Amino acid sequence: MKQKNEQSDGISKADLKFFLNELRDELREEHRKHRDENMTRFDEVMGELQAMREDSEIGTYQIRNLTETTENHELRITKLEHA
Repeated sequence: MKQKNEQSDGISKADLKFFLNELRDELREEHRKHRDENMTRFDEVMGELQAMREDSEIGTYQIRNLTETTENHELRITKLEHA
């Protein structure tokens, strides 16, 4: 006669629990590993995005300065032409 804690294929509840715990631990480890890899890639992308934003800010500042200088030169040239 079979015991209550055994299933029809002969695997006990304790064996099943052990197997499921091992599987859970393996899945957690795999998940952690993939999460770490993804976060590392994400950090790289965010670093590149930060560099691009900084370059954009620098470029905007330089264009503004050049525009102001050009306008200043135009005013000076206009004054010199009328003098």
